[in-house]
Amino acid sequence: MSIPQHSHGLSRRTALRWVAGATTTLGLSAATTTAYAEEQNHAAEEQPQPTLVEQFLSQEQFVIAHRGAGDVNPEHSAYAYQQAILKGAQAVEISVRTTADGELVCMHDNALRRTTTEKTGYVSTSTLAEVKRPLIDMRDFLGPNTPLVHITTLEEALGVILATEAGGPYQSVGGSAVLFIEAKDSAGQPKLLELLTARGMQDQVVIKMFRNGKGGFDGDNGFIRYAKEAGFTTWCYFDAHDSFEDIAQLASSDNVDMLGVPFFETVIGRTEDSMSDEKISQIINLGKPVIVWETHRRWVQEHFASLGVRGFMSPDPFWLSGRTTSPNLALEQGRRLHGMLPAGQQDVVNLPRWENGELVHQQAYDDSILLGPLAHRTSTADSYVINFTMQWKDALPTTTWQYGYLAFGREDDSAFGIAAKFDTTNPRGGGYVLAIRPGASVMDENGSYLSGDVVQLLRVDAGSSDLTPLVTLRPRKPFVAGEDIRGKIIVRPSNIIIDVAGARSTPIADTSYRGPYVHFGRYQDAAHGGALALSNVVTYKI
Repeated sequence: MSIPQHSHGLSRRTALRWVAGATTTLGLSAATTTAYAEEQNHAAEEQPQPTLVEQFLSQEQFVIAHRGAGDVNPEHSAYAYQQAILKGAQAVEISVRTTADGELVCMHDNALRRTTTEKTGYVSTSTLAEVKRPLIDMRDFLGPNTPLVHITTLEEALGVILATEAGGPYQSVGGSAVLFIEAKDSAGQPKLLELLTARGMQDQVVIKMFRNGKGGFDGDNGFIRYAKEAGFTTWCYFDAHDSFEDIAQLASSDNVDMLGVPFFETVIGRTEDSMSDEKISQIINLGKPVIVWETHRRWVQEHFASLGVRGFMSPDPFWLSGRTTSPNLALEQGRRLHGMLPAGQQDVVNLPRWENGELVHQQAYDDSILLGPLAHRTSTADSYVINFTMQWKDALPTTTWQYGYLAFGREDDSAFGIAAKFDTTNPRGGGYVLAIRPGASVMDENGSYLSGDVVQLLRVDAGSSDLTPLVTLRPRKPFVAGEDIRGKIIVRPSNIIIDVAGARSTPIADTSYRGPYVHFGRYQDAAHGGALALSNVVTYKI
């Protein structure tokens, strides 16, 4: 009879339960079997237990909440770290900077202007008292109802994290969240090790750093050496243009436990600051776990996992997890929801704004926003309806080729745009575009040109930027700026019906795409027409 094996050893209760079975099965005396079980239980208790970091990294794939899930929370705030854990994050990333009076505060940037109400000044030249005056303000990025919160010291943030009960599928205490912590300035590096060592947090913390922590590739010198000597697990990340030879040199050191590679995207694919798949594959072959950042979208995780990447630094782990949110947008909340992803992640001028319960597309270019919450209802196998309201706020498009749209039926959550801005390399990028076109001059599905206000259903095929008309309708009355345009998209396995502005199509027998992802966009620039607002978005099954 074999002894049951557990990663955390036999408990006394488990051992005694095994004893009872062994006594019956093997005919042993109770005294003999009890003594044997006690001996096995004592031996198991003496074996070293895996640390929190070891347990976390033992997973086939693992996800870290980048900046405390900065796609939905005011980044690097105690509030963000807490909310990420409450939504089930197993690990959070923390960046710290050093104030002029030597205190560690949670901030990514040295300059205060991007993320706070203070538009001048720097952490490094401010005292802690001065840093505490402004509030973290991410309302332009995340919506007007995003809370304003105080900048916190690392000590304060740790106190909040350790007291937080985790949500999601983990149901653990916040003290079991793994922390990836980086000192963004050299002055903070020894202070960080001193603080964490004093608290005995080696089993819970991964020390994160750029290259070897001093900008070089010598893994036996610099901050990497001191972090490892202090007993911490280490993660070194790299620039996209660092040579493979330099990366391999640093990776060969026993002081380096994990490696980090960058990925950044636009609507037409990865940016030049992203590392190539070929180089990432080479780095994976060095044999140490590789983490990619930033992983905003599910398709990014799927793609890099297929290469062998194991770790993902994500600004929204909840979205990556595939767990469901409300299938309606709840725009009246005035906050970005999980899975509401603009094509351009960091540039505020290219982000939509929330205003009076509406999502207002005001970007200079055609960068649509993913309406991720709808994916819960707009799933591949079922029939569903999307009800919506649109309105041009100030002026209609002033050219014949510009329009507002909802793209739907897409198989992945990658960024989406029209024409030259569409990523034609995406083999799963096909779908449909419901285009609302004031003052248009277009070719319809019969090859005839039409002028005036029209509503069209177009198909975009995977690997192509061409738009194929499937049906063209005339609205019941002309489109007018400032007036609502109400519409409905009905999707069944065998056909699609569109019903917009009083014009309803017959069933359109096109079954090419039935993916769950929906995008809202405006195919026009700021110089040719007003902002386009989306509101009252409701989905339901039929």
